[in-house]
Amino acid sequence: MTALIETILAHFKSLFFNQWKRKLFAGLLSIFFWFIVNHSLTTTRTLINVPIRVVHLPPNMTIEGIQANGSLSKKINLTFIGNKELIDHLQPSDIEIVLDAENESGDWQVGLTKKNLFSLNPDLDLSSGISKVLHQPLTLKLAKLVTEKMSVTITSPIGEAPRGYQFLDVWPYKLELTVTGPEDVLSKARHRELKLTFNLSEVTKKQLDMLGQGHDEGKCDVVSFPIPESWKNINIPSISETPIMINDPQAKLLRFDFIRYEYLPIETKIPVHFYFHPSLLGLYSPEDIKIHAEEPICFHKGLYYLDLPLYASGVDKTFLEVIKNHIQIAIDVNAELRKPLNWSVQIISAQKLEDEYVEHLLAELDHEDLRFMQFNQRQEYLRNRFRSYMQRLRLMNVNGSKLSMNFKMDDLKILAKVKNNILPNEQIIAWEEDE
Repeated sequence: MTALIETILAHFKSLFFNQWKRKLFAGLLSIFFWFIVNHSLTTTRTLINVPIRVVHLPPNMTIEGIQANGSLSKKINLTFIGNKELIDHLQPSDIEIVLDAENESGDWQVGLTKKNLFSLNPDLDLSSGISKVLHQPLTLKLAKLVTEKMSVTITSPIGEAPRGYQFLDVWPYKLELTVTGPEDVLSKARHRELKLTFNLSEVTKKQLDMLGQGHDEGKCDVVSFPIPESWKNINIPSISETPIMINDPQAKLLRFDFIRYEYLPIETKIPVHFYFHPSLLGLYSPEDIKIHAEEPICFHKGLYYLDLPLYASGVDKTFLEVIKNHIQIAIDVNAELRKPLNWSVQIISAQKLEDEYVEHLLAELDHEDLRFMQFNQRQEYLRNRFRSYMQRLRLMNVNGSKLSMNFKMDDLKILAKVKNNILPNEQIIAWEEDE
């Protein structure tokens, strides 16, 4: 065993130490030649989507797709000829093309050389490693930089309101977006209708419950949800690759309004009236038309009334208190006998009541958000709410079903059928069957 070890050591000594100077010289010479050959090899390679950045753009000029930092949305494919080691390791993220637009105008025919290459990787020396750059023709159009105002419509949101709340409205309905860009692009975009649609499903019940905690439930039926800043973006691909933040000062007022109570009792009898189109006056005499019905439609002192416990849906308590004595049901009389007649719920003196509603709420203004609105903005906001209530008002039965009534004309009688859902077995009353 000892002899074997001595033999191995002797061979090791002979291999590395006999004539060690010659062997060291040969090794160093090999490394030198490898270095020279490796750095003298050239190759050709194409990189896809190399970024472009423009500097020294003339004042009041721009290029379509340019970003705030001068980078273009447009990218280009480049073919490099040069040192194999450098080019084999080169990635599109390592470099960018830098173009000087100081003396350019109109259609700019760009010719690229390695002088236009800028290394984003400090470990790469592009100037010594790349000998030539090839590319397809590149044309950039310099256009006049202009600023335009575009109208943005806030549409009715999609999705569902959280449980226990009823969506009322979104406000404001209209905003302006101020954008800056190429004149020809903005001239086309100016005529495009911009719409922004939010999603109610992104609002949680917990958020609305917290917003409503500071209000007197006896006075405030409405909970306002301020639209988060991150939602106030709109996509205009022809102007920007990324969503544009709406910069209208009124955008800070964007909100959803929700109603916390679904049904409010209407503590008054509702009059029932006829509407006659002027063309019918030769066929009928309005004073001869009668409703042939019993309860819950009753006749008292020359007027018909719907004497039925009803509830209002889609409105708040203040609105109902203001309009409750100005609600009527109008029957649209037509000449088609025994055909169903249309009817609708109407509010009389709507403009006067709107003024009264706004005046009442402004006098009791205790909502923090409204205090930050200018006076004319508060008025507009509350008037829009009133008009939204006008459209959303629904008459409901005690059990939560919509009021259902049917009317039809038979000679000089209007036959009425009212579905009274508070009676046993949903009994139909006040209905004259055909004889």
